[in-house]
Order: sequence, then structure tokens, then C-alpha cells
Amino acid sequence: MAVTGDGLEETFNRIAEAVGRRKRAFVVVALTVFLAIQALAFFWPGKFAARAALLIQSNRLTPQLNTNPQDPPTIITGGVTEEDVNSEIAILTSNDVLTRTVESTGLGLVPPPWYLRLLFAPLRGYERLYAWYHELPYASDVDRAPEGLLRSVTAERLKDSDVLVVEYRAGDPEFAEIVLGELIKHYLERHVTAHTSLQAEPFFGSQAALLEDELRRLETELADLQLAIGAVDVEAEQSIQLGIDGGLREEAALVGRRIAELSATIAEYDRIVADATESGRVLGTAPQRDSILDDLKAQALRLELEQIDLESRYASDFPLVEENERKLEATRRALELERRNVRDHSPTLAQVDMERARAEAEKAGLEERRVVLDEQVAASRERLMELERTAMEIDRVRRRIRTVEERYTSYLSRSEQARVDAELDQRQVTNVTVVQQPVASLRPVRPKKSIVLLVSVLGGALAGLLAGLWLEIRQVGLAAVLAALAAGEARS
Repeated sequence: MAVTGDGLEETFNRIAEAVGRRKRAFVVVALTVFLAIQALAFFWPGKFAARAALLIQSNRLTPQLNTNPQDPPTIITGGVTEEDVNSEIAILTSNDVLTRTVESTGLGLVPPPWYLRLLFAPLRGYERLYAWYHELPYASDVDRAPEGLLRSVTAERLKDSDVLVVEYRAGDPEFAEIVLGELIKHYLERHVTAHTSLQAEPFFGSQAALLEDELRRLETELADLQLAIGAVDVEAEQSIQLGIDGGLREEAALVGRRIAELSATIAEYDRIVADATESGRVLGTAPQRDSILDDLKAQALRLELEQIDLESRYASDFPLVEENERKLEATRRALELERRNVRDHSPTLAQVDMERARAEAEKAGLEERRVVLDEQVAASRERLMELERTAMEIDRVRRRIRTVEERYTSYLSRSEQARVDAELDQRQVTNVTVVQQPVASLRPVRPKKSIVLLVSVLGGALAGLLAGLWLEIRQVGLAAVLAALAAGEARS
């Protein structure tokens, strides 16, 4: 059977009559519940929120650095993207930042409230038993502190802005400010470290250091090459050595020509003496010397003819042959002795011999000089070849030095630019700026008074109503109440 509006109104009227009869109980119970909830909210430890605001800027886009000295222009970009904000939130809530904040503030050493310890005691006992049984490390309060800090920290981006609001809730406002301040400090340090790792300054610095070491090595190699040849200016040393080599070669040519002239002169002296001696026309000697020499020459010729005739008729060991041979030898010795005597007594031949001896002596000296000159020319050639090889090696090293110097200068310039960009980034040209330091509200965010008031009023009213109904049912009986309600419905 459907319940009409008059029946429902009558039912509420009966309930209101029952409550009216139990007005005192209703008021007492409602007021007691109201005061109990208010007292519980009053004594319950509240949560205070500390807030900080971070401005994320991206006003300058640094161009990509390379070794080209021609710098591309700086490009101006718009606001930050959602990815940038999420990246900063990820850095803010990273385990490294949370762990450092816990260590610096001592959050892990603060014991939780007694009611939480009592509430979680069974769970902690189970975790300890589980870790012991499986031989795992047990998570202490210090280990759980970063997770608790993460649950207490919220970061949200304000609508239509580049401001990130960070909030931390704790039971003490001053402590909340301290913890949030430490969190922001460690976040900024981690932020700078994370962005610095993406900068090019370390790369250019390391490359410049390597090139500087290579420059030192090449300069040492160049100095060693110059020390090996004993000269600083190789081109000047080559010019000097070429002059020395030219002089030695010219002198060697002159000595060679002079030796050739002396050889021809000596040969001519020998020819003059030989012709004069063979012809018998000895210059500047006495007539009797010439007749004796002619007689000896005639006798030697006659003995030679007889020797030929005897050898044709007799054996070589025949006495006449041997005797004639002895005579021929004696005649030849006498002829040679007479020729020497004639030569010694000839002023012209004596002068020829003296000039020949002088020419021989000069020739011997020049030959010794030519040997020395040949050695000097060979040493000079070797020196020139060494200078040429060293000059080529020095040119190669100097080319390498010029190339490395250009690269080294370029890397230094790019490193300086990268350093300036890094300084600009660290000075918040492209960075995060703290626009509001952590500030804690003196009013607790939990429990909220409006909610406590609403809950206490509704809870008190509901509790009073239930108490009145319970007393009414207890007095008249549940069957009577149900019968009255049924009768009301039947009449409707």
C-alpha cells in the first residue's frame, strides 16, 4: 500500500510527539554529543600547513654550443610547459631531496604520536616478524621518514600561471616552516645539479685540458728537435750550412784541379828525363861522359845480339851462353850507373828532379787535403740532410701546434661562453625562483572548524533523536510503536 502525503505527515507528527515527550533526553544527548565532538576536535592535534611559491621561468633558450666560433643568436621562448612543471615536481619529490631533508631536519628521529604507535603496533609487529623470518632488513622510522614526508608534501601549479605552490603539513607551524625551507633548499641544489649535468661547460673544459696537454707535448717535441740540431732557426741554419757546403765543394774542386795539374807536371818531368836519358843527349854534361855512355850502349847492344845468336845455337846452360849473359848484365849495370852519374852531373836534370820532388810534395799535401775535404763535404751533406729532415719534422710539429692552438683557443672561448651560460642559469635567468619563502599558517588546516561544527550539530541531533526513539520504544514497547505506525498507514 502506498504511503500518501497525509500518512507521512501523520507519521512524522507521531515521531515529533514522541520526541516532544522525550525532549529533555533529546536535548541532553544532543548537547552531550555536540560537546564531545567539539572537545575531541579541540584536543585532537591539528595539522598546520606551510606554503612556498616557486616561479618557473623559461625566458631564454641557450643555443646549442659547438666548436664553431660563429655564435647563433639567443632565441626568446614562451612560458613553461606542463612537462617542465612535472619535471620540477619530480625533482622536488625525488628520493635524494627527501632523504637529505630528513637528514638535515631529523624527521626520522621524531617519534610518532602515541595514538599512532598504539594503532600501528600490530602492523609493526607483523612487519618485524616477517623481516626476521625472511631475513630481510627491517624498515625503521628513519627509513620510513622519506615516505612520510612525501605523503605530507603537495605541489600544484596555479591555474594560468608559472607558479608552483608547495605545501607541507605538520603538527607544529614553526617545524613545518623549517622542514619546508630545508626541502626547498635541497630541491634548488638538486635542480642546479641536474641542469648543470646537461650543460656543455664540463665537456669544453675537459677538451681544453686535453688540448693543453697535447700543446705541451708538441712544444716539448719541438724543443727537443731544435736541441738535437743545435739551432733554433732551422732556415737560417740551412742557409749557413749551404754556404759552408758550397765553399767546401768549391775548395775541393780547386784542390782536384791542382792535383791534376801537378800530376801532369810530374809526368812531363818524367818524360823529359826519360827522353834525355834514352836519347843520350844529356843536357849540360862533359863530352867524355857522352862518349863513355855511347860506348856502353854500343857494347850492350852487341852483347844482346850475341846472346840471341848463342841462344839460337846452344842450350841455355851452355858455358858460352851463361858467360855472355853475365857480360850483358854487367854491361847493363855499368850503363845504368853511368846514366845516373851523367844525370847527377847535369844541372838541367838536377833542376828537373828538384822541381819534380817539389811537385810530388805539393801533390801529396793536396791529396791529403782532398781526403779531408771529402770527409768535410760528406759531413756537410749529412748535416744538410739532417737539417732537411728536421726542418720537415719541425714544420709538421708546427702545423700540429697551430692546429691544436686554434682548437684550444676555440674550446677556451666556447668553455667561457658555456661557463657564462651556466652562471646565468644559476642566477635564475633560466631557472626556478623562490617568490615566496615557506610561511606557515597559525590556523590549523585539520580539523576544519566548519566541518567539526557541522558534524557536531548533525551528530548531536541524530544522537538525540535516536535516544528519544529508543526511550519511547523502551517505555511503550516495540510492538505498540509498530502497531501505531501501521494503524496510521492504514488510515492513510
